[in-house]
Amino acid sequence: MKRRLMGFKSQYLILLGIIFMVVMMFNIGNSSAANTHNLTDHHNGMIKKSSSNYFEPTNNRTKERFKSIDDAVNSENTIKGDTIIVGAGNYLENVNINKKVSLVSFTNANITAKNPDLPIFTIYKNGSGTVIKGFNFVSDDPLVSNAILLNSANGCTLSENNFIDIPGVSIKIQSSQNSRVSYNSFKEGMDGIDIANSKNITINGNSFIQLLEPIFISRSWYIQIYNNNLTNSRGSEYIVVDNCSNSSIDHNNLKATINNPTALNLIHTLNSENNVISYNYMKTLGTMSSLELQNSNSNHVVGNKITGPEISGCGIQLVESDNNLIKNNVVGTLFAGVRLISSLNNSVMNNNISKIGDNGISLLYCFGTKDLRNLLGYNNISSCINGIQLELSFHNSIFNNTISNSDQNNIYSLNSECNTFYQNNLLNAPTGILFKNSDDCTVVSNVITSNIPNSYGVLLENNNSATSNVVKTLSASKPIIVGSVPVTILPDIDVHFNRIICPVGIKNGNSMVTVNAGQNWWGSNHPTFTKLVSGKVKYPNWIYMTITTKTQRTIQGSKLTVKTSFNNLYDGKTWKSFNKKLGYIPNSTINFFVTNLGKFEGNYVKTESANGEIVAIYSATKLGKATLTSTTDNQTLKSTIIVEPVLKVLKLNTTPQITSQNYGQMKLYLNKAIKDYNSTWIELKQVSKPYKLISFKTSRDSNHIYIAPKTALKKGVTYKLIVHSNSIKDYTGNGLSTVYIKTFKL
Repeated sequence: MKRRLMGFKSQYLILLGIIFMVVMMFNIGNSSAANTHNLTDHHNGMIKKSSSNYFEPTNNRTKERFKSIDDAVNSENTIKGDTIIVGAGNYLENVNINKKVSLVSFTNANITAKNPDLPIFTIYKNGSGTVIKGFNFVSDDPLVSNAILLNSANGCTLSENNFIDIPGVSIKIQSSQNSRVSYNSFKEGMDGIDIANSKNITINGNSFIQLLEPIFISRSWYIQIYNNNLTNSRGSEYIVVDNCSNSSIDHNNLKATINNPTALNLIHTLNSENNVISYNYMKTLGTMSSLELQNSNSNHVVGNKITGPEISGCGIQLVESDNNLIKNNVVGTLFAGVRLISSLNNSVMNNNISKIGDNGISLLYCFGTKDLRNLLGYNNISSCINGIQLELSFHNSIFNNTISNSDQNNIYSLNSECNTFYQNNLLNAPTGILFKNSDDCTVVSNVITSNIPNSYGVLLENNNSATSNVVKTLSASKPIIVGSVPVTILPDIDVHFNRIICPVGIKNGNSMVTVNAGQNWWGSNHPTFTKLVSGKVKYPNWIYMTITTKTQRTIQGSKLTVKTSFNNLYDGKTWKSFNKKLGYIPNSTINFFVTNLGKFEGNYVKTESANGEIVAIYSATKLGKATLTSTTDNQTLKSTIIVEPVLKVLKLNTTPQITSQNYGQMKLYLNKAIKDYNSTWIELKQVSKPYKLISFKTSRDSNHIYIAPKTALKKGVTYKLIVHSNSIKDYTGNGLSTVYIKTFKL
């Protein structure tokens, strides 16, 4: 019974405690609401408050309190460098700042414009170095001007403020330098940050949500924009850079999750140069594009990750922009990857582009020259309609790209000419390279392979369109009649030193262009050209594969260099080698080495070509006849090596055979046939007193060397025969494995 009463008492006390806490929280909540939401009763620029927690704007140095922020800033007692602490409350203010002060709110200070035609804070030149931190900028007037204006002010810091639905510009910076805007929140207003005619401004760590225009920079330089989050702009663009230079936009997160039909770009530069746009994450939605450079030169776009809805939008677009570097970007699931329009001398390098609804990289109206051309190199492009498309574009270089699994063409040249395609890997597409109404191009050292039935390595078409006739008129290599008379002759397309492994190698459906297709590797030494080639295609010779070793005999335990070479040409009758300076099949062509005896060292079983040659090291570990097999594509070659034992001396017959022609001939027995010997490296010494060298004559047969002293050897005297390793050579060119030394006594 006592335990039950004690339990009931404890439960009763706990219940009383809970009721007390609820009542206290209700009172505190009402007090807080009164502090932050009453915007009707104000006096001298300051909302009146009843909270006991409220304190007026206070000079932290003098401890003087003021009725308004404006009074605090412009008081004669407030001097340069003072800090004004602003407590929680709602403030109506228009403050002109002409001295360096720090305005800091550690609690909920809501501030709006007393006169909506004027900024809430205006910082002038004499207010340089001012800090504004921790305020909530709000507005109940749709005609409000700017929240903060920096007018010729330098070295200011605007941080940790909240800008809520500002109808004008939240922060406007004009003719100012060396200032920072950091860790602010901008939500549902008109414009976030507007910078003009300014230098060395840093914008970092800010959040922009559903603004009309989050960041706009014009006629400024050395602007740094980094680590900001920009989401769902209601206007056409997120970041605009107009007439700016030497600025950077990096490590920002720009993302659209709500479809905005008016949106055009996440980042847009106009008439700007020497800027860096790097390592941003950009996600588009709807028809918008991620990044556009318009009339902007010498900029770097590096390391950005760009994604979208695949059915629309472009990753990176250059319009009338020259000398830009587009490098190491990842672009995926968009309608277009990288697009160049009327742009010259740009480098598009090392980008990873995949799952594109149209072209991975496209060039349109890019009319270059031999010295002024776009460079597209080392890009990895996969799963696009076309990997790279050129339309009405001249004198561009496409090289070292890996393009695979395109729905139509890995490379598509339309109404274009004088372009160079070299050292590309074009894999598994219906067509490796399609030339439609295109001519005067060079295709060199490319890998063009496909296992798709009826696919083409290189395909030429001519649709006789009006546009194509214009291009033909411009590019014809021989005099023609312009007008209704069709063009009949155009410059050739040169296709050399390529590895073409497709069901159809080259099909020329354009009777006005000849394809010069000599010096290509077709997958075997004896290709079936009736299946591989059709139309006006010349192939007077082709690359021929050989396998060579330095010798056909070697000794057990030795290592032998085996070389497969593609630096040979065959015309159907004879083959001859050529200088690899002229060109060679694409590097990294795969070859497989196998053997029935011994082994190939390390990774040499699967080896890649370099400069037209593939080298492997064979290790002769076993005696016998070794067959070395080299296979590339559909061609297999074999070479035979005899692996012999190491040359050695089996024994020395030290019982001289005296004949009428010598004083005693000794016989040296060898384990196998010898090719040559040098008696200079054979020594015979008397090693008992008196010490002396013994002169001798030598002779040989297949497996023996005969040593005949010129003076008679004496019984009881000790002699030493030394046969140095290089004195005897077998048919592999190898000498004795070790020096042979024999000491004997007759």
